[in-house]
Formats: sequence, C-alpha cells, structure tokens
Amino acid sequence: MPQPFRPTGPAALLLSLALLTAQPALADLQAGRLAFFAGDYATAFKEFSKAADTGDSSGQYLAGEMLVQGRGIPKDVRQGMRLLEAAAAGGHVGAQSLTGALYAFGQDMPADYTKALAYLRPAAQAGDMNAQNNLAALLYFGLGTPQDLVDGLHWAKRASAKRLVAAIKLEQEIQSRATPDQIKEAQARALRPLDPPAAIASPKTAAGPKPDPKVTPKPAAPVTVAKAPVVSAPPASAPPVSAPVPATTPPPPPVTTAAAPVPAATAPAIQTAPNIVAVARPAPAVVAAPVPAPPPPASPATAAVPVTGGWVIQVGSLPTRMEAEKHWKALAAKQADLLGGRQPTLVEVDLGAKGLYTRVLLTGFADQTGAAALCARLKAAGSDCLVRKAT
Repeated sequence: MPQPFRPTGPAALLLSLALLTAQPALADLQAGRLAFFAGDYATAFKEFSKAADTGDSSGQYLAGEMLVQGRGIPKDVRQGMRLLEAAAAGGHVGAQSLTGALYAFGQDMPADYTKALAYLRPAAQAGDMNAQNNLAALLYFGLGTPQDLVDGLHWAKRASAKRLVAAIKLEQEIQSRATPDQIKEAQARALRPLDPPAAIASPKTAAGPKPDPKVTPKPAAPVTVAKAPVVSAPPASAPPVSAPVPATTPPPPPVTTAAAPVPAATAPAIQTAPNIVAVARPAPAVVAAPVPAPPPPASPATAAVPVTGGWVIQVGSLPTRMEAEKHWKALAAKQADLLGGRQPTLVEVDLGAKGLYTRVLLTGFADQTGAAALCARLKAAGSDCLVRKAT
C-alpha cells in the first residue's frame, strides 16, 4: 500500500515504495492490517477509513493508497488523493512521497510538477529515498522548476547512497552531463546534514480535483513519522503499494513513494526520460468477452537517411534489420496502450568498430517535452528508450 511512480513498476520513473513504516497504534489500523494481510481488502479499507475519519494520518494514508490503486475496492483517485494530501499535510512522510510521485507521474490525473515539488521536497528532507530520487529527477529535467544539475545530482547521490537502483542510474546520468565543479559542489551538499523538512501546503492548495465537502477528511493529526529523518524499508509482509522517477535531458514526469514495500520502477539509462517509480496496479478481475487479437503491426518504414527535424524516441538499436523488426513487434504488442498505433522508422547507422546497426525510432515530436513524456511512460512500463534530437 506510488514511483513505479508503476510503481511501478518498471525499472525507472521507476520504482520502489514503502508502506506501514511503523506499527499502527490504533485498534482500527491494527485490525485493518490484519485484514489486509489476510486478503480481506474490503474490511481493511473499512478499518483504515475509521482511523482516517478521526484525523489519523496513517489511516488517511493507507485508505488513500487503496483508493488510488483500486486494491480490492472501487478505484477513486479523487477521494484517494484527498486522503493522501490530508495525511501529507499532517506530516506523514510516506504520504508526502507518494502524493508527490503521483503528481509527478500524472497517471489517472493531470501531472502537476509544482505540486509534486511541494510534496517531494519535505519527504526528501525527512530522508525518504524515493522522494529524494524523484526530486532529483524534477530538478535535473527542469520540471516545475528551473533546471538545477547541482541540486539534482545532490539528491540523486543521497538516494543512491541507500542503494536505490533508479537513483544510482540517475546519478550516473546527471554526472555525465555535469562539470567537475558541479559534481564537487553536489558531493559537498550530499555530505551535509539534511535541513529540517519544509512545511507542506494545505490540502486545498495542493488538491488536484475539486474538493467535495461531503467526503473531505477531517484535519490530520500530527504523526511521529514526520520526525523520523529517514524512512526505512517496510517489513516484507507489509501491504504492497506503488508509485513513480527520471534520468536524461528531456523533461518527462517522474515519481516514487514511501511507506511499505512495493514493486518499484527502474530509472532510465543514458539520455532517457526520467526514472519514474510507477504505481503498481493489480490487474482488474473482470471477465470480458473474448476480444479478437489485434492485427500484426505494419512493417516499419526504413529511412535511407537520418530523420531530420524535431525530436525522436529511440526504442531499440539492433545489429540487423531483421532483429530490429522483431524487437519492434514485441514492443508494439507489449506497449500497445502507450504506443497507440504508432509506427517506427528504422534508420541504419554506422557505429564504427561496432559496425552497422539499425535504430528503431518513433518520430513526429515537435518538442523535447512531448518525446520525453512518452519515453518516461515507456520506461515506467518496463521498456527502455532514449530521447534524441533528430539530425
């Protein structure tokens, strides 16, 4: 029980979470945890909601996470975000991290990098490694804030020191683009004590969907979690959760969360979209009528010369055209929802000692932001890619 950010998720924006960082003190929370571990999600949600109604931030966090994921209950992102934001405003570090990741990733709701920063920064200052990773991605790509390689690298270093895979990759990516002086300054910042967590904006200011007075949770009571400088990984038995993280030059949406173990997305590699910790979502148990298999993807076009103008996403680079076509067919089937019928352009390039390679490119992006956003989502879903300026 948010970034694999799916979470998420893949190996990038992407993705590790932590839930239930402390043993619940209230009977409702204890009963909810027992029900959750037994697979009785309806009862778990009922008990978490009871605690949330009293203003308990842990209850708000757990109930909100279940609503956002639709785990065993009808999915309600709007109400889930209200509860998560109330918990975050009450000082719950896991809620701050997850809420920031969800706003950064922008799935099931519009991405809002300004709000993402407002929630991620205090969680990062409290020591949450997922928040540190996602904050680094936003700073690196200049999402919701001017690009800041030094501070982005600083936060990536803090998260990578805790062995978060996405952060390790992000640190390497930023470092490859930073100057020696910038790297030196980032390292110096990473060695300093963390500043006290910044205050969070009230749920009203940060709420995505319009508040509904009937369901707005009571003000969250202060929680001890806010005092913990670092959020440790939750017990292996804790209920799963998820959320989203970035890593290259183009601006896409990153995400991660904190408060209980969950699949995490991995960070992208060289010049790719941000590492996002995507929100892991259980497949809906709905029995649908048989659907005819989609027609095989059209044969990719081959470019005799490099594609020019705008931006492209490279989703593969193979030694032969046959391997490139095979790679595309597998990717098109795996990521049909994200690719939306796009067809690639195959470009043959001479890589010197490595020989001729065939690159699989998605074209038609007028700006870097659009290409980076799609690449980030592909990475969050487990597929590698990188954004290039068309030449």
